Amino acid sequence: MDLKVGDIVKVEKDEFFPADLILLSSSYEEAVCYVETMNLDGETNLKLKQALGATSNLHEDSSFRDFRTLIRCEDPNANLYSFIGNMELGEQQYPLSPQQLLLRDSKEDLDNGMMKRWYLRPDSTTVYYDPKRAPAAAVLHFLTALMLYSYLIPISLYVSIEIVKVLQSIFINQDLNMYYEEADKPARARTSNLNEELGQVDTILSDKTGTLTCNSMEFIKCSVAGTSYGRGVTEVERAMAKRKGSPLPQEEIEEEAHVEEQTEQKPSIKGFNFVDERITNGHWVNEPRADVIHKFLRLLAICHTAIPEIDEESGRVTYEAESPDEAAFEIYQLLHIIEFSSSRKRMSVIVRNEEGKLLLLCKGADRKYSEFNREFTEAKNSVSSEREEMIEEVAAKTERDLILLGATAVEDKLQNGVPECIDKLAQAGIKIWVLTGDKMETAINIGFACSLLRQGMKQVTISSETPENKALQKMEDKDAAAAASKASILRQISEGKELLTASSESPEALALIIDGNSLAYALHDDVKDKFLELAIGCASVICCRSSPKQKALVTRLVKTKTGNTTLAIGDGANDVGMLQEADIGVGISGVEGMQAVMSSDFAIAQFRYLERLLLVHGHWCYRRISSMICYFFYKNIAFGFTLFFYEAYASFSGQPAYNDWFLSLYNVFFTSLPVIALGVFDQDVSARFCLKFPLLYQEGVQNVLFSWLRIFGWAFNGVLSATLIFFFSISAMEHQAFNKGGKVAGLEILGATMYTCVVWVVNCQMALSISYFTYIQHLFIWGGIVFWYIFLMAYGAIDPNISTTAYKVFIEACAPAASYWLITFFVLISSLLPYFTYSAIQMRFFPLYHQMIQWIRSDGQTEDPEYCHMILLQRKASHCTYVTQSSSVVVLDKKGLQVGIVG
Repeated sequence: MDLKVGDIVKVEKDEFFPADLILLSSSYEEAVCYVETMNLDGETNLKLKQALGATSNLHEDSSFRDFRTLIRCEDPNANLYSFIGNMELGEQQYPLSPQQLLLRDSKEDLDNGMMKRWYLRPDSTTVYYDPKRAPAAAVLHFLTALMLYSYLIPISLYVSIEIVKVLQSIFINQDLNMYYEEADKPARARTSNLNEELGQVDTILSDKTGTLTCNSMEFIKCSVAGTSYGRGVTEVERAMAKRKGSPLPQEEIEEEAHVEEQTEQKPSIKGFNFVDERITNGHWVNEPRADVIHKFLRLLAICHTAIPEIDEESGRVTYEAESPDEAAFEIYQLLHIIEFSSSRKRMSVIVRNEEGKLLLLCKGADRKYSEFNREFTEAKNSVSSEREEMIEEVAAKTERDLILLGATAVEDKLQNGVPECIDKLAQAGIKIWVLTGDKMETAINIGFACSLLRQGMKQVTISSETPENKALQKMEDKDAAAAASKASILRQISEGKELLTASSESPEALALIIDGNSLAYALHDDVKDKFLELAIGCASVICCRSSPKQKALVTRLVKTKTGNTTLAIGDGANDVGMLQEADIGVGISGVEGMQAVMSSDFAIAQFRYLERLLLVHGHWCYRRISSMICYFFYKNIAFGFTLFFYEAYASFSGQPAYNDWFLSLYNVFFTSLPVIALGVFDQDVSARFCLKFPLLYQEGVQNVLFSWLRIFGWAFNGVLSATLIFFFSISAMEHQAFNKGGKVAGLEILGATMYTCVVWVVNCQMALSISYFTYIQHLFIWGGIVFWYIFLMAYGAIDPNISTTAYKVFIEACAPAASYWLITFFVLISSLLPYFTYSAIQMRFFPLYHQMIQWIRSDGQTEDPEYCHMILLQRKASHCTYVTQSSSVVVLDKKGLQVGIVG
């Protein structure tokens, strides 16, 4: 009965009241009637009800044609024996009491017909507020809904992600392209929790010595008596020549080739890479200042800390020392050693030769030297707390009036592939910071040598070595000097920010270079925000003279203030703090021990492997995890909403649309393995193209593949698929015969048909989403569909007490019916068509960057030089880049992600 508030209801004898009513009139005299309320309070005695006198004369249907009244009453409640209200009829108001109230589910008795007025909504009647029924029903409905709709929440997602991440880590460990054969050290993923973050790194903070360089000092040149010896050309010299635009002279190039040839022919000596025919093989005696050269070589041979080691098999003597020195030509008695210290910048030895002559030999910075005597022994034998100060004081008095013999030059070579790696990372849009203990000049030269600083890049230098700051440091008032120095640093930062603002309209990048003293002030609480604002606007940052603590503080500052993913890479114990502060710590398993590796999340043997770790594995892992999560929500929403729609169709009775085992196995066998294969094997582009087009990495940095828009898009696709599956199945089965025998589809047939459609749709959706197929993915996707039919037949053959609604539903009902197969086919096509249409439109008109690369690959133009230089042109553009491609132009926005084609 379709009733609304205000309707006039006529109730006959022995009929139940359909809603809460107000008695208007009765066929009995004085408008009375008798009501049975056993369904409400259990009482069987009749209760007397009487209409108001103002309405008691309404007996005929025609009497209610122009009847108008207004009833005001209390809200519905659980009290059956009280009622407060009034009736406004014309200009008069009449009070209403329980005598005029007729409750729903009570029954009319002893009457031949009455006229009543219904005034309460059917869902708000008094009987619904019975405290004996409402709580139990509410709890039951809640638990039923919780069980049915739990499939909307991908509970198994967490387990699947953990499995996928472990398998991804195994692939990282087994990558032969990151295996360092010389040291027999592969890459190691020491944790599997950060795989996807490898594809979202915004800033890299790197150590220099041992990380960018080999940490192997090689003696390459020397200067004696004003003459430079050594034919080799260092990488820094090459970088300086390239930066100044003055290529090395042809003579030097030929000499360098000659040096390399000689180096290959002679046996390798650790730390010795000196080649000059004027000095070697005894030719030094023919030099004009042979006496000075003799003293210089003797000093190198004696003034060292070398330890000889004899090979038992060959009898060959080798030396292990801090510096690459040669063996002594004469026998000397070592009397005392004044060890090297960072403050003195030199070391000295006192020796006695075979003739009994005492010599003081000193090696170090260009200072004055003199002889040493008894005071050093007394200072060294002292047991006081000032022992080190006494030794340095005596050494300072002793090392005076010395004769400068010469100077040595050692080179710490860059690791192979470092400049190319840094250049690729910069092309990928990753900011690179180098935190080194070197002085500023050395750091700048290394920056150019490793492509961290590039030609045309403007440099913002913040230094405490300005004449102004040096004058301030001589002030007696240290607090005032510190305040003035801090103000000077602030001024330099402000000037740098002005330069940054002025260059925002220019395609030229900026590089920030800051020394250790300035960095100490820049990390103060009231300065660090300004410093960081300047630093993050620069493409490269070099922090010179940085202490381990400063490295950690800088890393923490970048991580906490920017909110972006940071990666720290180092090889020594002094880098541990930096590695632990960063979101991702990468340890170099070099020559400085394993402290950095043990504190890291990933370990590699060479810096150049960082390129593949981020641009290939990082991008793949980010894409795989993102696609996996989105697809997980899609398949669970598609399945869960079919349950919801059926619940609505069944008036929310709590009856599930599917068999219990169908519900339990959906996320276990039929749809789980394909999504795991997606997370392990899928590749949008190959490793070669990941490295060839490094800007692809920005998809992860900008979180393009896991935005809220993308998540809601997949969720909407799931709802749309569920809608098509349910309503197509219902409309095809509800009002017509299911098979030739005229049988109508019941719940068991409808459930099996809908479940078949769900399995087909979600697995074929997976096939459309995959960019790179393997045999395993084919097996899991199509095998999951085949396994569903096998399971349906096997489970349906079991005793009906176990299989319940699935008993022989496939063999006897679904399989012989053509409508079952036709429904599955048309549902599959209609459910996949929206995604297919969207993908085609996006690929044609709004492709993402990885789709553009797929397009280039499909055209077979990957070897076209114009394509190869696409990224270089993108880096030079500030807003839009137009890259010529045959007869088309590729248009990239400022982010470099949305790509369109202008034909």
